[in-house]
Amino acid sequence: MQLKVKCSNFSSGCEWTGELKILNEHLGSCEYRTLKCLNNPCSTSLLPKNLKEHMENLCIYRLVTCQYCKQKIVFSEKQIHEENCECLPLCCVNQCGMKIMRKEMSSHITDSCANTIIPCQYLNIGCKFKGMRKEHETHANSLMQKHLSMAISKLDALENKITLTVDTLENKIASKVNALENKIMLRVDALENKIMSKVESLETKTVSKAVALENKITSKVELFENKNASEVVALENKITSTVDALKNELISKVDAQKDEIMLHEKNLEIIKAFLAVKTMNPKNFCGSSKKLKTPFRETVFLVDQLQLSYVSDVPCKSDINFIISESESEYTNSESKSGVSDSNS
Repeated sequence: MQLKVKCSNFSSGCEWTGELKILNEHLGSCEYRTLKCLNNPCSTSLLPKNLKEHMENLCIYRLVTCQYCKQKIVFSEKQIHEENCECLPLCCVNQCGMKIMRKEMSSHITDSCANTIIPCQYLNIGCKFKGMRKEHETHANSLMQKHLSMAISKLDALENKITLTVDTLENKIASKVNALENKIMLRVDALENKIMSKVESLETKTVSKAVALENKITSKVELFENKNASEVVALENKITSTVDALKNELISKVDAQKDEIMLHEKNLEIIKAFLAVKTMNPKNFCGSSKKLKTPFRETVFLVDQLQLSYVSDVPCKSDINFIISESESEYTNSESKSGVSDSNS
């Protein structure tokens, strides 16, 4: 069994009753609940059915449109706004019969109001009339001849004044021009003197600097020439010593080549002698066997005296001695054979 409850707004006239679990749902849409007005800072609470009417037509904080300037304003401030609205139409203060917006009243009075008191447009030529703007046309038409005479008189006076002013200005300008010319001449003379003194000073300074520079250049040139002369002498000595060394080296090499050539020539002569000994017939020398050995000994003696050294394609001393020994042996053998054959015979 569900618990039945009444709406919490029953004192305001709501007759709803229902289960407790749907009470909140009912309160959200109950026509007797109270809602606060949405126009700040209004704090009035109303039933939903009365809220719209209150907010649009009854709330003093509702927004309304000014009928003059069309701005949105709070209703409670409407009267104050309209009393001071810049677009509120007002009767002209000069009672010309026109209604003018408050913000344009000043310009209306100054520029176009028919009842504004203004001076005559010929005030600058002497007319002293002052009247309403609407009267000035009649005044100008009725006093046209007077205004013309005033204008002529004003022009004559102005011409005289201009002439006097021109003469005064011419005299003043002439005096100022003369004074200025004198002042300029004095300044020009002073400037010329100053420039001349500076030029002379500069010329003196330039001459001294030129002399100093010339001396400096001359000393540097002499130093450079001396240095170059010493360097040239040193270079010549170096070249001479180098040439002498090369010449001596070349001479020594040529001498060595000559010695080598002479040695080769001696070796060639010895080899030719050896070949002659090798091929010679001992009997051509003498009849005795003891005398036949003499040529070989002399040849060996010749080899010892020449001090033969090894050269490519030339036999050394030991090889030559061996050849001589072989020749002596052959000579001895041939001699023995010859002796035997003689004894047999």
